[in-house]
Amino acid sequence: MKLRLKFSALERLMAGVVALSQGYKTPCWLWVGALCNKGYGMIRVDGRTRRCHILAWEFGAGRRVRRGYTLDHLCRNTKCCRPSHLEEVTRAVNTARGNYANPRSTEHLRKPQ
Repeated sequence: MKLRLKFSALERLMAGVVALSQGYKTPCWLWVGALCNKGYGMIRVDGRTRRCHILAWEFGAGRRVRRGYTLDHLCRNTKCCRPSHLEEVTRAVNTARGNYANPRSTEHLRKPQ
């Protein structure tokens, strides 16, 4: 008879994370498993593929991300799933804070130097 262990989604998530200093205030929790084409960590939970940072934030906050909102990586690292490095913001705010190859795309949002 085979012994079959079932791990919770949180246990599986944390098993795929490595704490590593990336120059932010506190070390990032970097996902070392599968990534989507945009560089976000991916994990399969209850038959659905989920982004790791969203799942980690939901565990930390005890609720889902509000409709019309998204999570901004304050550390600017898409592989990071440390809840304290994530902030629930509107999509417009997240876009305004983003890193773009074309700096003119957010020029109107920048403060004059």
